Amino acid sequence: MKTLVILGTLCASLLMANAGSPRQASLIQKTFEYEKSAFQRKLLSANSEEERRVLSAQAPEVNTAAAKLWNELKTSLKEPWILPYCEWLLQNAPAFVHQSPSAELIRKAPIYRIAKAVELKHFAHASVGPTCISLGMVGGAQIRSSLEKVYKENPNDVVKGQAALGLSFALKTLGGNPEVLKERIQFLRESIIKSVDVPIGESTVGEIAGEEVYIISNLSQGRVTPEIVSSDESLQPYQSKQDEGKTQVLFFWSHDMPDRDRVLDVMRKVGDRLKGTSAVLIGVSKDSSNQVRATKVSGGAPWRTLLDENGKIHKDYRVGSVPLVYILNGKRELQYVGVPGGVLLMTLDGMLGE
Repeated sequence: MKTLVILGTLCASLLMANAGSPRQASLIQKTFEYEKSAFQRKLLSANSEEERRVLSAQAPEVNTAAAKLWNELKTSLKEPWILPYCEWLLQNAPAFVHQSPSAELIRKAPIYRIAKAVELKHFAHASVGPTCISLGMVGGAQIRSSLEKVYKENPNDVVKGQAALGLSFALKTLGGNPEVLKERIQFLRESIIKSVDVPIGESTVGEIAGEEVYIISNLSQGRVTPEIVSSDESLQPYQSKQDEGKTQVLFFWSHDMPDRDRVLDVMRKVGDRLKGTSAVLIGVSKDSSNQVRATKVSGGAPWRTLLDENGKIHKDYRVGSVPLVYILNGKRELQYVGVPGGVLLMTLDGMLGE
C-alpha cells in the first residue's frame, strides 16, 4: 500500500514537472516583445540603407519565441491561464500555429489543439472572448464548431458577441456566397450589439465589425463598388459613370511601390490586351500629378491615372498597400481583386472571352 502511495506521488510530481508554467510563458512573451522593441529602435536609428539591411538580418524570430511559448502551453491546455497566451500566439505567429508534424497529423497543429481546448474546457470562461476572435481570424471555417460552442453556451453576452465576431471571420474563408454573406452580417451585427466597446488592440469590436460590414456591402464579389469622382494627371475631371457599361480595371499604384518595374510591366501587358475592346484600364495613385506625369512620359504608366492625394478613393476601396487591382463589370460590380500577376491576366482573359 505504501508503495502505491509513493508511486502515485511520483507520478503526480512528474506530471507537475512536465506541466507548463504561466510565469515562464509570461517571461517568453515579454522577452520577445522587449527584443522586438529594441530591434525597432536600432532600425530607426540606422544611418544608411546598408546599415538597415545588415540590421534586418538580426530581427528577433517570432516563430522561435512561438515554439518556446507553445512548449509551455501545450501540456496545460486545460488550464484557463493559457487563454491570453494562446491569443498572443494566434495574433503574432499565425504561420506557426498551422504547423503540424505531417499532412496526416494536421489536427495536431497548435491552432486545432487550442480550438479543441476552447470547445471542451473553456467555452464558459469569462475571458475566452479575445481568443475566439483570434481563432476566427486565423483558423477559418475549420474551427467553427469551437466558436459556436462559446457563442451558444457562454453565460456572458459580451463574450457571446466576441464569439460572434470570431465566427464571422471564420466564415470569411468560405467565399462570397450570398447565404454565407448573410450569415456573416448576422454575426457582425450581433457582435456590435453585445460587444461594441470591447477593445481589440487599438480598435474595438464595434469598429472592426463595422469595417467588415462595409467590405461585405461594398467590396464583395458581385457587389456594386463605391463611385469614384476625381481628376486625372492632366487635371481632367472623371466620374465612374463615364465608363458605365464597360469592364473597368482599377489599378492602385505608386511610383515607389514594391517590385515597381515588374508590376508596371504586367500592367502594360494588361493595357495591351484591352486594346480593341470596350474595357478600360484606369490607374489610381496618391502620387502628385507631377510624379504621375513623369512616370507616364517615361513610358512606365501609359494609362490614364486618377489623382488621389487625399486618399479618399484608397479608403473607399480599402486599399492598405499597393499594388492592388480591382476588376469591375459594366455595372460597377466587383469581379476580382488581387495583385498584378498571372492570376490577374488569366481572370481578365476569361472575362474578355465571355
